[in-house]
Amino acid sequence: MPPFPGVAFAAVHERGDPGRVAGAVRAPGVDDPAVRRVRSDPLGLVRVLKRQPDGGDLRLCGGDILAAQLLAEIDELVLKRYPVVAGGGLPRSPGRCARARSPGGDPHFQPRRHRHHLPPRRVTWLHRARPGAGPHEGDQRTMNTADVTTRWVRPAEGGPELFLAAPADGAPVATVVVGQELFGVTSWVRGVCERLAAAGYAAVAPDFYGREAERVELPYDDTGRVEGFELLGSLTAEQVTADTAAALALGASLGGGPGRAFVGFSVGGHLGLLAGTRLPLDVVAACYPTWTLEGGTPLADDHPPLTERGAAALAAHGTTVLGLVGAEDHIVPPEQWERITERLTTAGVGHDLVTYAGVPHGFLCADRPATHRPAETADAFARILAALAGLSAVPTV
Repeated sequence: MPPFPGVAFAAVHERGDPGRVAGAVRAPGVDDPAVRRVRSDPLGLVRVLKRQPDGGDLRLCGGDILAAQLLAEIDELVLKRYPVVAGGGLPRSPGRCARARSPGGDPHFQPRRHRHHLPPRRVTWLHRARPGAGPHEGDQRTMNTADVTTRWVRPAEGGPELFLAAPADGAPVATVVVGQELFGVTSWVRGVCERLAAAGYAAVAPDFYGREAERVELPYDDTGRVEGFELLGSLTAEQVTADTAAALALGASLGGGPGRAFVGFSVGGHLGLLAGTRLPLDVVAACYPTWTLEGGTPLADDHPPLTERGAAALAAHGTTVLGLVGAEDHIVPPEQWERITERLTTAGVGHDLVTYAGVPHGFLCADRPATHRPAETADAFARILAALAGLSAVPTV
């Protein structure tokens, strides 16, 4: 095919056959004048390109033979595996790439993230190991090199599906329910689940909209907000409670510890606090939670979670609340944050409410660049993980 605008192409082929790219099939586009043909030393070409100050990312489209030639300069590998065998099969890596190990036996590449897809397909991201670097230095998607598995689960008792992320090896430390934003169980929400799973937890995100539309991922715009409010308007407090209970049961079925927590974002923060008034939860981390004190919530029934009665229920359950909000939040303004603090204090609810100066609503979501704040996000996730760390000490009843 012709090159994409703004993207430079270089085609590596064997001598005498300009249509053969690294042992692959004939590629007609290799004769395009915009494509640079490389007959020798592809490794040298890559090193020259990487040294260019105004160059962008480099992407390799090719098989193992070419990858093996470029191994010394590859920084990230994305390995896709399909559990299908036809005949005798082919080696995954017939070239030198199959033994991507240093002379000392340590792998050149370390796994950073794993994801399972349906139909069964596993994708693994591997990054080049750097001597002396932490296992995930500079990578905020995961917290360690734990093998994480993900899948959608349909509860046997009925109800919407649950997105589960959990450590692949060993029982989880505790169960953490993850509450979505208005836009559904988006890829960012699933990424949060993976991050928590990499830290050792069973992270479960209920598809709260699933009774009306399954696995909805709405756009981050006015159209997505309109549709999100329509779906939210079909959700009742009883359904929130049932879906949260199903998520907790799924985590418990994995044999982990008894600790139970809810981490929610925006609407999800509201849902977490609401669930905490009806179910015993050890921790609720509510990130910029909406409609907590006032009536007129967009849910089908009007049950703001932090009424005096709701706060008393949280206290009775022994729930600790971690609240995170930006000082420029137009939905949770500072005066409301002060009232929430007073309500929790009066009810005797253990709490830690944090305000970030100059930060807007939705600052944690990296998929919304206009409102995302990386520094505050790093601090917020550190606080969330610190709050969850106490779950390992929850006694078994």
